[in-house]
This record gives sequence, structure tokens and C-alpha cells, in this order.
Amino acid sequence: SAGSGTATATVTSVVVTCTTGTQAIGVTVAGLSGTGLTLQNGTEFLTITGVTTTSQFKTAIPYGQPYNITVSTQPTTPAQTCTVTNGSGTSTAGVAINVQVTCSLGTLSIGGSVSGYSGGTGFALQNNGGDTLTITKNGAFTFPTLVPVNGAYKVTVSGQPAGPNQTCTV
Repeated sequence: SAGSGTATATVTSVVVTCTTGTQAIGVTVAGLSGTGLTLQNGTEFLTITGVTTTSQFKTAIPYGQPYNITVSTQPTTPAQTCTVTNGSGTSTAGVAINVQVTCSLGTLSIGGSVSGYSGGTGFALQNNGGDTLTITKNGAFTFPTLVPVNGAYKVTVSGQPAGPNQTCTV
């Protein structure tokens, strides 16, 4: 804005302020079912309440300044684990800061046991049509890919043993 008035003597009270601009930090939350999720950027905290899926930190970041969004408090009732994606960087003119937070109830391993297997080759199990596990002996097995709590799983025989030929069922 302009400094104006009538000059009758020396004027020294005109204040000029320069800024480089700021960028707001937007937050999108997915999978939240618990309560008490709090995010942090520096000394500022943002509590996510209810079923809010989008929010924003109150303080915008000046261009050229860093930001680092972390989970300060994980949700409870039920307990969940939330992770932050795109949570750190440097504010840049014209580039939106969109932080994603994904919450889950955790993960479980899927496994079991094999009995009656006589050896041979080609015996394999799959979970959910993809997580293939080659079986080489009787006993316990565990698929390498974890499944979200309350997530679906389906174990199938993807390859029957040969040499000797056997038919294995789940």
C-alpha cells in the first residue's frame, strides 16, 4: 500500500514491509477410525477430529522455508497406526503442500501348516491370488506379505506337487 500525507517537514514514519509469500499446508487423512490423532509441524499441532478427511495447519510456511509434518499422537479407541507421506520439504511459490496421512489398524501375518507332503517339486500356495509361497517341506509356513487387520485373505494351492504327484487342498 502507499504511504501518503502532506509533507511539511521530514517524514520518517512510513513503514515498508516485504514478504516472499507463504504456502498453506493441506492435510488429507485416509482410514481414520480412532480418536486423538495429532499432527505436528515444528511447534504447531493439528488435532484431527471425527471423520475429518481434509484439514489444514493454521500457520502457512514462507517460501523457501522447510516443513516437517509428523504424527505427534497416534489415535486410540481403536488403536491405529498412522503414517505421513509427503510430510517434509521446502515451501515453493506455486507448489501446493499436500500431506497425506494413512491410518490402519495394523497388519497381521497369514500362515498355517502343511502335512502329508511327500516331497517333489512345484508345490506352491498363494494368498489373495498373488503372494506366492513355494512349499518345500511339511510344517509351518508364513506368507511374506502382511494383511491389514480386518482385511481379506484367501489361501489357495497355486501349484500341486510333482515327483511324486499329490493333490493338496487348503
